[in-house]
Amino acid sequence: MQERKLETLILRHGNITGLSKIIEKGEKPPYEEFVRFMTGEIDPPIDRESTQSLIEQRIREGKLVKDGFDTIICSRALRAQQTSELIREVAGSSAPVRVSKYLREILIPMNEITPEFYAQAENIHEVRRKFMGSFLEGKKVDEDLVQIYRRAERFLTYFRRIGKHTNKTPLFVSHGIFSRFLDLAARHQEEEFSDDQIKTMVQEEFATTSRPGVLQGFKLFTSKEGQTILELI
Repeated sequence: MQERKLETLILRHGNITGLSKIIEKGEKPPYEEFVRFMTGEIDPPIDRESTQSLIEQRIREGKLVKDGFDTIICSRALRAQQTSELIREVAGSSAPVRVSKYLREILIPMNEITPEFYAQAENIHEVRRKFMGSFLEGKKVDEDLVQIYRRAERFLTYFRRIGKHTNKTPLFVSHGIFSRFLDLAARHQEEEFSDDQIKTMVQEEFATTSRPGVLQGFKLFTSKEGQTILELI
Protein backbone atom coordinates (compact mmCIF):
# COMPACT_ATOMS: atom_id res chain seq x y z
CA MET A 1 0.00 0.00 0.00
CA GLN A 2 1.34 3.42 -0.93
CA GLU A 3 1.99 5.76 1.97
CA ARG A 4 -0.65 8.47 2.10
CA LYS A 5 -0.90 11.82 3.75
CA LEU A 6 -2.89 11.52 6.96
CA GLU A 7 -4.36 14.30 9.07
CA THR A 8 -6.01 13.67 12.41
CA LEU A 9 -6.86 15.18 15.79
CA ILE A 10 -5.31 14.35 19.14
CA LEU A 11 -7.67 15.59 21.85
CA ARG A 12 -7.54 15.75 25.61
CA HIS A 13 -10.37 13.90 27.35
CA GLY A 14 -13.51 15.60 28.64
CA ASN A 15 -14.39 17.09 32.01
CA ILE A 16 -13.94 14.87 35.04
CA THR A 17 -16.83 14.57 37.47
CA GLY A 18 -16.27 16.94 40.37
CA LEU A 19 -12.60 17.69 39.74
CA SER A 20 -12.53 19.48 36.39
CA LYS A 21 -14.92 22.30 37.18
CA ILE A 22 -13.00 23.13 40.34
CA ILE A 23 -9.55 22.94 38.69
CA GLU A 24 -10.54 24.88 35.57
CA LYS A 25 -11.68 27.74 37.82
CA GLY A 26 -8.20 27.81 39.37
CA GLU A 27 -9.45 26.44 42.67
CA LYS A 28 -8.15 23.51 44.71
CA PRO A 29 -10.23 20.32 44.93
CA PRO A 30 -10.17 18.25 48.13
CA TYR A 31 -6.56 17.30 48.88
CA GLU A 32 -6.78 13.52 49.18
CA GLU A 33 -8.99 13.14 46.11
CA PHE A 34 -6.67 15.31 44.01
CA VAL A 35 -3.49 13.48 45.08
CA ARG A 36 -5.05 10.07 44.43
CA PHE A 37 -6.18 11.25 41.00
CA MET A 38 -2.77 12.61 39.98
CA THR A 39 -0.99 9.41 41.08
CA GLY A 40 -3.53 7.14 39.36
CA GLU A 41 -5.08 5.64 42.47
CA ILE A 42 -8.55 6.63 41.30
CA ASP A 43 -9.96 6.69 37.76
CA PRO A 44 -12.97 9.01 37.84
CA PRO A 45 -15.67 9.19 35.13
CA ILE A 46 -16.41 12.19 32.97
CA ASP A 47 -19.05 14.80 33.65
CA ARG A 48 -21.32 13.84 30.78
CA GLU A 49 -23.34 17.06 30.51
CA SER A 50 -20.42 19.50 30.30
CA THR A 51 -18.36 17.17 28.10
CA GLN A 52 -21.24 16.75 25.66
CA SER A 53 -21.61 20.54 25.50
CA LEU A 54 -17.91 20.86 24.60
CA ILE A 55 -18.16 18.20 21.91
CA GLU A 56 -21.15 19.98 20.40
CA GLN A 57 -19.16 23.22 20.46
CA ARG A 58 -16.22 21.58 18.62
CA ILE A 59 -18.68 20.29 15.99
CA ARG A 60 -20.25 23.73 15.53
CA GLU A 61 -16.77 25.24 15.13
CA GLY A 62 -15.96 22.70 12.45
CA LYS A 63 -13.05 21.36 14.51
CA LEU A 64 -14.64 17.95 14.95
CA VAL A 65 -16.23 16.47 11.83
CA LYS A 66 -18.12 13.18 11.68
CA ASP A 67 -16.56 12.19 8.37
CA GLY A 68 -13.09 13.20 9.60
CA PHE A 69 -12.46 9.88 11.38
CA ASP A 70 -13.48 6.25 11.08
CA THR A 71 -11.99 4.89 14.30
CA ILE A 72 -11.27 6.36 17.74
CA ILE A 73 -8.13 5.33 19.60
CA CYS A 74 -7.84 6.33 23.24
CA SER A 75 -6.09 5.90 26.54
CA ARG A 76 -7.33 3.10 28.76
CA ALA A 77 -8.35 5.66 31.44
CA LEU A 78 -12.09 5.65 32.06
CA ARG A 79 -12.40 9.36 31.25
CA ALA A 80 -10.70 8.86 27.87
CA GLN A 81 -12.87 5.88 26.97
CA GLN A 82 -16.07 7.63 28.03
CA THR A 83 -15.08 10.76 26.10
CA SER A 84 -14.48 8.62 23.01
CA GLU A 85 -17.86 6.92 23.29
CA LEU A 86 -19.57 10.28 23.76
CA ILE A 87 -17.82 11.79 20.73
CA ARG A 88 -19.06 8.88 18.66
CA GLU A 89 -22.60 9.27 20.00
CA VAL A 90 -22.85 13.06 19.62
CA ALA A 91 -21.22 13.07 16.16
CA GLY A 92 -23.53 10.28 14.98
CA SER A 93 -20.55 8.14 14.04
CA SER A 94 -20.27 4.35 13.90
CA ALA A 95 -16.49 4.48 14.45
CA PRO A 96 -15.25 1.73 16.78
CA VAL A 97 -13.35 2.72 19.94
CA ARG A 98 -10.01 1.05 20.65
CA VAL A 99 -7.60 1.41 23.55
CA SER A 100 -3.88 1.99 22.95
CA LYS A 101 -1.03 1.71 25.44
CA TYR A 102 0.78 4.53 23.64
CA LEU A 103 -1.77 7.07 24.88
CA ARG A 104 -1.88 6.11 28.56
CA GLU A 105 -1.91 8.86 31.13
CA ILE A 106 1.23 10.14 32.82
CA LEU A 107 1.14 9.72 36.58
CA ILE A 108 2.64 12.61 38.52
CA PRO A 109 4.70 12.26 41.74
CA MET A 110 2.97 14.15 44.52
CA ASN A 111 5.45 13.51 47.36
CA GLU A 112 6.24 17.21 47.69
CA ILE A 113 2.56 18.17 47.77
CA THR A 114 2.12 17.74 51.51
CA PRO A 115 -1.18 18.54 53.24
CA GLU A 116 0.53 21.58 54.77
CA PHE A 117 1.75 22.92 51.43
CA TYR A 118 -1.61 22.24 49.80
CA ALA A 119 -3.48 24.10 52.52
CA GLN A 120 -1.18 27.12 52.24
CA ALA A 121 -1.06 27.23 48.40
CA GLU A 122 -3.02 30.17 47.07
CA ASN A 123 -4.57 28.26 44.16
CA ILE A 124 -4.23 25.19 41.97
CA HIS A 125 -1.71 26.98 39.73
CA GLU A 126 0.77 27.20 42.61
CA VAL A 127 0.23 23.50 43.32
CA ARG A 128 0.75 22.64 39.64
CA ARG A 129 4.02 24.58 39.47
CA LYS A 130 5.27 22.65 42.48
CA PHE A 131 4.49 19.14 41.25
CA MET A 132 5.50 19.85 37.66
CA GLY A 133 8.82 21.17 38.91
CA SER A 134 9.32 17.95 40.85
CA PHE A 135 8.36 15.90 37.79
CA LEU A 136 10.74 17.78 35.49
CA GLU A 137 13.56 17.34 37.98
CA GLY A 138 13.24 13.61 37.40
CA LYS A 139 10.92 12.31 40.10
CA LYS A 140 8.40 9.75 38.84
CA VAL A 141 5.59 7.35 39.68
CA ASP A 142 6.09 4.79 36.90
CA GLU A 143 7.74 6.60 33.94
CA ASP A 144 10.47 9.22 33.93
CA LEU A 145 11.00 12.00 31.38
CA VAL A 146 13.09 9.83 29.08
CA GLN A 147 10.64 6.92 29.09
CA ILE A 148 7.71 9.22 28.30
CA TYR A 149 9.58 10.94 25.48
CA ARG A 150 10.53 7.57 23.99
CA ARG A 151 6.87 6.55 24.18
CA ALA A 152 5.91 9.73 22.31
CA GLU A 153 8.47 8.82 19.63
CA ARG A 154 6.97 5.34 19.34
CA PHE A 155 3.51 6.86 18.99
CA LEU A 156 4.68 8.94 16.04
CA THR A 157 6.09 5.80 14.42
CA TYR A 158 2.76 4.04 15.09
CA PHE A 159 0.86 6.96 13.55
CA ARG A 160 3.09 6.88 10.48
CA ARG A 161 2.41 3.16 10.05
CA ILE A 162 -1.35 3.78 10.16
CA GLY A 163 -0.93 6.08 7.17
CA LYS A 164 1.37 3.65 5.40
CA HIS A 165 -0.30 0.30 5.99
CA THR A 166 -4.03 0.99 6.48
CA ASN A 167 -6.89 3.06 5.11
CA LYS A 168 -7.94 4.17 8.58
CA THR A 169 -8.34 7.79 9.67
CA PRO A 170 -8.19 7.72 13.46
CA LEU A 171 -9.16 10.27 16.07
CA PHE A 172 -7.04 10.07 19.23
CA VAL A 173 -8.18 10.84 22.78
CA SER A 174 -5.43 11.12 25.34
CA HIS A 175 -4.15 13.35 28.15
CA GLY A 176 -2.79 16.87 28.40
CA ILE A 177 0.77 16.18 29.56
CA PHE A 178 1.33 13.39 27.04
CA SER A 179 0.15 15.75 24.28
CA ARG A 180 2.93 18.11 25.33
CA PHE A 181 5.50 15.32 24.99
CA LEU A 182 4.12 14.56 21.52
CA ASP A 183 4.69 18.19 20.65
CA LEU A 184 8.36 17.87 21.63
CA ALA A 185 8.79 14.56 19.82
CA ALA A 186 7.30 16.01 16.62
CA ARG A 187 9.62 19.02 16.81
CA HIS A 188 12.70 16.85 17.23
CA GLN A 189 11.77 13.85 15.10
CA GLU A 190 14.85 14.21 12.89
CA GLU A 191 17.24 14.27 15.84
CA GLU A 192 18.81 11.37 17.72
CA PHE A 193 19.23 12.01 21.41
CA SER A 194 20.92 10.12 24.19
CA ASP A 195 18.88 9.65 27.35
CA ASP A 196 20.75 12.48 29.07
CA GLN A 197 20.12 14.77 26.11
CA ILE A 198 16.40 13.97 26.18
CA LYS A 199 16.19 14.82 29.86
CA THR A 200 17.96 18.15 29.32
CA MET A 201 15.88 19.00 26.25
CA VAL A 202 12.57 18.26 28.01
CA GLN A 203 13.60 20.30 31.04
CA GLU A 204 14.53 23.24 28.81
CA GLU A 205 11.63 23.12 26.36
CA PHE A 206 8.62 21.69 28.20
CA ALA A 207 7.47 25.16 29.23
CA THR A 208 7.29 26.15 25.54
CA THR A 209 4.60 23.54 24.84
CA SER A 210 0.91 24.39 25.11
CA ARG A 211 -1.21 22.79 27.82
CA PRO A 212 -4.45 21.76 26.09
CA GLY A 213 -7.71 22.54 27.79
CA VAL A 214 -10.59 20.10 28.05
CA LEU A 215 -11.50 18.66 24.60
CA GLN A 216 -8.63 20.65 23.10
CA GLY A 217 -5.45 19.43 21.46
CA PHE A 218 -3.87 19.67 18.06
CA LYS A 219 -4.13 18.56 14.46
CA LEU A 220 -1.35 16.15 13.49
CA PHE A 221 -0.30 15.65 9.87
CA THR A 222 1.95 12.88 8.58
CA SER A 223 3.51 12.29 5.18
CA LYS A 224 6.71 10.83 3.76
CA GLU A 225 8.54 13.84 5.14
CA GLY A 226 7.43 13.17 8.73
CA GLN A 227 4.91 14.49 11.22
CA THR A 228 3.85 18.09 11.66
CA ILE A 229 1.54 19.74 14.17
CA LEU A 230 -0.62 21.90 11.91
CA GLU A 231 -2.62 23.83 14.47
CA LEU A 232 -3.85 23.87 18.01
CA ILE A 233 -7.60 23.55 18.50
